[in-house]
Amino acid sequence: MPKIDEKTPNLIDALEDLGVSYRKFEKMEEKLWKKVDPSFQLIDILSMLTKTELDEIRKQLELSGMSALKKAELAAELARMIPGQLEKVLSTFDQEMYNLIKNLIKKSGSLPIKDVSLDHNVNSLRKLGIVFPVVMDGQKHYAMPVELMDQFKLIDQVKLQESIRRNTEWVRLVHGLMYYYGVIKSSNMIEKLEALTKSEVDIRKYVQVVRLASDYYQLITFRSYSSGGYIVDESIYNVEDIIEDHNSRPDIDYYPFTKKQLLSAGEPGFIDKSPEMVKFLRFLSESYELTADDKDEIAEALIYMINSNDQPSKLIEYLQGMFELPSFEFVQQLTAHVMDVYNNTRMWALKGYKPMELRKEKEKHMKSMSVHPFSQPQAMSNVIDLNTRRKVGRNDPCSCGSGKKHKKCCGK
Repeated sequence: MPKIDEKTPNLIDALEDLGVSYRKFEKMEEKLWKKVDPSFQLIDILSMLTKTELDEIRKQLELSGMSALKKAELAAELARMIPGQLEKVLSTFDQEMYNLIKNLIKKSGSLPIKDVSLDHNVNSLRKLGIVFPVVMDGQKHYAMPVELMDQFKLIDQVKLQESIRRNTEWVRLVHGLMYYYGVIKSSNMIEKLEALTKSEVDIRKYVQVVRLASDYYQLITFRSYSSGGYIVDESIYNVEDIIEDHNSRPDIDYYPFTKKQLLSAGEPGFIDKSPEMVKFLRFLSESYELTADDKDEIAEALIYMINSNDQPSKLIEYLQGMFELPSFEFVQQLTAHVMDVYNNTRMWALKGYKPMELRKEKEKHMKSMSVHPFSQPQAMSNVIDLNTRRKVGRNDPCSCGSGKKHKKCCGK
């Protein structure tokens, strides 16, 4: 029986919940992990793949004129063409993916599965025909065929590094924007990136980079609705509700985060702890023994619940399930802290704003309205034409030079 890695028991439980037997799981594993000799070549591994898997590689690499080939012919043609595609493929990588390739080559083309971060879907690189899950000497590895390691040495590293720096910035900014907005139209994302990077975005290259990052990190996904195409945080289950919330606030633009803020939010494991959240975690630490990981877990859970439109009462129920609450007075203090956290957490539904920020903006607007009461139409006649130094009547030509009457133009 094949050796079971650390993730297998949990995966088996999940599969059994779905009615998948362990025997079926074994067969799935055997299909994924191919037995090869060290220093294997591309044709060796490609010949073991199904026609569907080969076609997937062909489509990912955008290779045309090969769809009618039979399996053996397609494997041979891909083995011939993939080395020449390596630089193009690597030009869509970010720094994390590139580092994995560098590490593979440093280790003679293979890394034991235990040495590869389980946070990332390395199998996404299999679809590009450059890294494969294999079994060598009875151990599971991610490995590169020898031709690709040889080809890597011929690539212009200076030019490649320019692409990788740009891609890394794109990916981190996209992840940061999605952390705060949850959902955003694909067209709006392009506008945001161009504003943040102060440069025009190559749409074709951007799509290649972000779709690969989506498959690799599994943090974002792409959805199409009647109102258009959207990029969506992978954890959102009520996507259409968030879109509806955004559309219900046409007067509110997305919160204007700085580039520095978004790059930080795009880092793996980022948690936006507001001052109110920090104060709340300190309050809990005074009554319970909490590690740094415990506090991160609580903060992350509360932020996700708030963004999922859970009310403060649900947050308190969650905390009651974690802690024994000693007294009614303690519950009152806990509730006050939870309300502060809720009102000062950036929300997907509010386009990245905190409820308290919008409340202050509304109060500021209402205060302004009290100083300048609702104007009657004739009040617009108090506008002064800077050229003639006299009041402009509602029926006079507009001072902007449009040719229209003032009441139909600037006085509208």
